Amino acid sequence: VACMEGVWEEISLRGEQGLQGPAGADGADGADGADGSMPVVMEMTVTVSSFKYFIDGLQQGTITLYKGFTYNFDLSSVPSSHPFKIGTSANGNQYTSGVNTSGNIMSFTVPLDAPSTLYYYCQNHSNMGGTITINSLGNVS
Repeated sequence: VACMEGVWEEISLRGEQGLQGPAGADGADGADGADGSMPVVMEMTVTVSSFKYFIDGLQQGTITLYKGFTYNFDLSSVPSSHPFKIGTSANGNQYTSGVNTSGNIMSFTVPLDAPSTLYYYCQNHSNMGGTITINSLGNVS
């Protein structure tokens, strides 16, 4: 502290700032969060009458799905004698990519490489099912 013309003034006696030191080590990673899930964009009720599948009440209706989206089929009204399957032909060649079944719900997340046409069919009886048309959201023409 110095006195100049009756005013006390603080004098700093600090030196120049030094160079920045090296960075410290990274901290530990935090815990991972829970796995997310895709939202279901549509749920369809499947029933059987006269050896034909009905999708939301429509006999052998054509289903249109979009790649990358998840769809649920409620099979709670389908008798066990008519196992509902998705395939690459009208009466077979089961397609399992993206298909998961839990209880009476078959969940289908349409793979990005899915063919443009699939089918739903009965594993035990021919000509019960119908067509599934697979589309992409975008296109270039």
